[in-house]
Amino acid sequence: MTITTCENGDSQGDSRYLYVLLDFDGLGSFERSEQEDMLLSVLNAAVSNFTLFNKKDFHLDKDTESAFSWFQNGINLLKQDKNLFKGLFYIAIKDVDTSQSSVCW
Repeated sequence: MTITTCENGDSQGDSRYLYVLLDFDGLGSFERSEQEDMLLSVLNAAVSNFTLFNKKDFHLDKDTESAFSWFQNGINLLKQDKNLFKGLFYIAIKDVDTSQSSVCW
């Protein structure tokens, strides 16, 4: 299977399945309010089969704690709906410097 992605969110893939990729790059950005960040992260988790939280390092900074706080606040608004939040949640932590990644292989 080959998927081609574009910056505007379009994607092409296997014709048997519909893949919708939601990329909320920049959560915690000055361009959005805390409420907008909360709603985007909750929307993603509520309707997705798979949610990936990508983290560049292992420590939990203020921005990461804020993101999880927004997420929890939003879930409390929707948690009564049994059809939502059925997907998997993964955290990807990149803790190896890319210049040294070939050493591991």
